[in-house]
Amino acid sequence: MSNAEKTARSYMAAVESAVNRVQARMPCVTVPLMLAIIDKRSGWGWDETYYPKGNPAGRCQHRRGCGFYEFDKHQHRGFIQSGRWSDVEEATVYYCECVLQIHRVALAWHIKDDEALMSAMLAATDAGTISVINRVVRGENPDTATVGDNYSADVLDRAKRWSQWYSKSKEEYDGKL
Repeated sequence: MSNAEKTARSYMAAVESAVNRVQARMPCVTVPLMLAIIDKRSGWGWDETYYPKGNPAGRCQHRRGCGFYEFDKHQHRGFIQSGRWSDVEEATVYYCECVLQIHRVALAWHIKDDEALMSAMLAATDAGTISVINRVVRGENPDTATVGDNYSADVLDRAKRWSQWYSKSKEEYDGKL
């Protein structure tokens, strides 16, 4: 088991609880999706520039990111100052309600297909809503606005892998009860 998987297992209950809190308002949010987003953004705190390793209160040294979601300390100043960014459950709820939801509302005016909307929402978390809207309006792939031209595709691929891991982890956990 990798360090990221060990860390994910430690915080899985917090992610599950957060997803349960937001799923009625955002049915597209799943535990594997959130596990994948954390994996993409900070590698569960094991990316080379993240310190201290595997700690939800860690920071990315080269960027301004705080916590597993690497919240920008300028864009999310109030949330960072509250200290809740280092609590995995609170950070997951905030990420869903204040990051994903903002992009979803803005992009829903332009995209009606749920799958395309999810890809655009994820791309917007990396490239910004306006950049993604501009590409959508021109009929381009929203990922062309992102670093590496594949942000949402990468997150969705990771979500498939984390879905398998999550199912296996749940079976192992349920078997120990």
